[in-house]
Amino acid sequence: MQDYRGSIVDFTRVIEIDKNFAQAYYNRAVSKAILENHKGALADYDFIISKDPKYAEAYYNRGISRMNTKDSKGACEDFP
Repeated sequence: MQDYRGSIVDFTRVIEIDKNFAQAYYNRAVSKAILENHKGALADYDFIISKDPKYAEAYYNRGISRMNTKDSKGACEDFP
């Protein structure tokens, strides 16, 4: 449906209910990144990775957001 702003609102509600639900943070981060809010996406990716250091997709997508914020060094750390 591509309602990324609406999905951010929905995922934020889910996070308010369960602050440790990593998939909600991940989905919200992806929506933020699509809307080019890479700094907001980075905060969500950082949280996910702090809770689940094996969440490979979070590292990959965080690397993309880091590239988009001109953090080349950080991006290189995230890519395998």
